[in-house]
Amino acid sequence: MTKIPKWISILDGIVVDVHISKTAQPDMLQVPWNSNVLVGEKIEWYDENYMRISDNVLIEQGIRFDNRGLYWYTNNWRKTVTIRNLDEIIPKGVTKDKPIDNEPNVWLNDKWEIDEMEKARLRNILSLEDVQSFVSGLVGDQL
Repeated sequence: MTKIPKWISILDGIVVDVHISKTAQPDMLQVPWNSNVLVGEKIEWYDENYMRISDNVLIEQGIRFDNRGLYWYTNNWRKTVTIRNLDEIIPKGVTKDKPIDNEPNVWLNDKWEIDEMEKARLRNILSLEDVQSFVSGLVGDQL
């Protein structure tokens, strides 16, 4: 089996073209025929033989970043954003800290705290609903 050479083109550290040809390609770099270089990937993700380095090793080396997970917006504790891909940038105004369960939350001093004003407001609404249902029950009994 004849091994046909593989050629790649790199622009700003990113592989922009992979070409297989027996003849030399101008402005292209010859890589081993069995390399697994892919278009769109950074050349620094490959070793000296142009074989892909695992993402875990690249993360350990600080070349790639793993920010994947669920984040909460600090200005609205009910709203979340999920980061699914490596190297994705964390949006401003979010935290990975989970809000306090079953409580209205507010972001103060870099941590979630119970929003006492919102909690009191909700308690008043619930009390008002109890009074309204009691009064409507009394009025309904008299009809």
